[in-house]
Amino acid sequence: MWSEEISPAEVGAEHIEPAALSAAAAPAAAAAEESAQPSQRPGRHVIANGGRVAKLWLPVDDIDDNAQAQIGEMLSMPRLFRHLAIMPDCHYGKGATVGAVMALEQAVVPNCVGVDIGCGMAAYPTGLKFEGELKLREFWAQWLARTQKAVPVGFSCHNAAGKAEREENEQRRERLVTRFAASGAEIDGFHAYPLMQPAQKFSDLLDMLVRQAGTLGGGNHFLEAQRDEDGQVWLMVHSGSRNIGLKIADHYDRLACVLNERWESTRPNRALSWLPLETEEGKHYLYDMSWAVTYALANRVEMLISALACLGIEFDEARMINIPHNYAALEHHFGRNVIVHRKGATRARKGETGIIPGSMGTASFIVRGRGHEESFHSCSHGAGRAMGRKHALRELNTGQFEAALEGTFSTASAGYLDEAPMAYKNIDTVMARQAELVEVVHELRPIITLKSGDGSVD
Repeated sequence: MWSEEISPAEVGAEHIEPAALSAAAAPAAAAAEESAQPSQRPGRHVIANGGRVAKLWLPVDDIDDNAQAQIGEMLSMPRLFRHLAIMPDCHYGKGATVGAVMALEQAVVPNCVGVDIGCGMAAYPTGLKFEGELKLREFWAQWLARTQKAVPVGFSCHNAAGKAEREENEQRRERLVTRFAASGAEIDGFHAYPLMQPAQKFSDLLDMLVRQAGTLGGGNHFLEAQRDEDGQVWLMVHSGSRNIGLKIADHYDRLACVLNERWESTRPNRALSWLPLETEEGKHYLYDMSWAVTYALANRVEMLISALACLGIEFDEARMINIPHNYAALEHHFGRNVIVHRKGATRARKGETGIIPGSMGTASFIVRGRGHEESFHSCSHGAGRAMGRKHALRELNTGQFEAALEGTFSTASAGYLDEAPMAYKNIDTVMARQAELVEVVHELRPIITLKSGDGSVD
């Protein structure tokens, strides 16, 4: 069917054409063009700061004050190219706004990629029909029970105690090695590898990488069975690069902070510390980020292998749709080669297949990109939070959560109350606001959802 993998060569490409080598911000003429008649621009709404513009695919009033402040600070970034593009699911995030698309010339900002590098979506059409026994709660409860044994969630990882578990880990290691070799990398070959320390439960870092591959994590990560408008059953996974991606992100954010202070670099704030691509550190970040994107893909693949096996189906990678929504990539826009940062945003080139998930209990969408240039060929990565986690825990209760899951076989739990649909924006509103960015190919309704209830958020 589709395979929409973002290759490491695309994500971490080091070749920059001479036209993109300027260290300056966008030319004055482009800035003037961006500030002229903002109401007529495709984004329809804008936030301006010093002649620079953020184009919004939602009303300004629908962006919380903290996120608006972050957007204003991002508009002060050195080397900013043309404008920011803010997707309709945007909300406040660590260091930078989630749902922001930012293009820089010859620079990268670790916090504008995010701490879960390579986090993204995978979807798989099973060929099964939602009919007969597949319409029964008991069938899906049994599938979920089998899948929970095969796919660790939260802080858990794959076991290594018994012979069978060790054999499964060895098979998983071989698949990881093969995938990294195909991408031109090695599983233990990224630059920051010698600096990474595994948790005590692992014998070494490679053991951690193998035993965390195929694990869900927590927070908004999920594995879900869904059905489309024709009754075909799909599996969908949302997860990222697990703890190793966080370690890489934190390492380079700290490094960027130290170097910016040493170089007396201009930056809006400490969280927006950046690395010039003329430096070894900048090149190393792009390479290691690319490595984490590949690992995140491998993580989603391993979960699909396990979840499909619980349905008696063998995984075929050619049928999978895979897209990251936390990464940076060298791309060509408005005649220039620039580094496009997508933090909680999905690439949507013309004709490109993508995935936009809803919140738990609501629809998700398989989409086709329209290649909208003003959005830097991007769209939302989901519904986007309407409440912070602490706010949701204060305001919501499990009775409301349970009512919102009516029509599915999913179970409401106090362990992930902050993931209730009411804590998120309305996905139908989000989709309507980006109709010029993507067209809907399939609408997928949830059947049953696997999530973590141990309070983990990675």
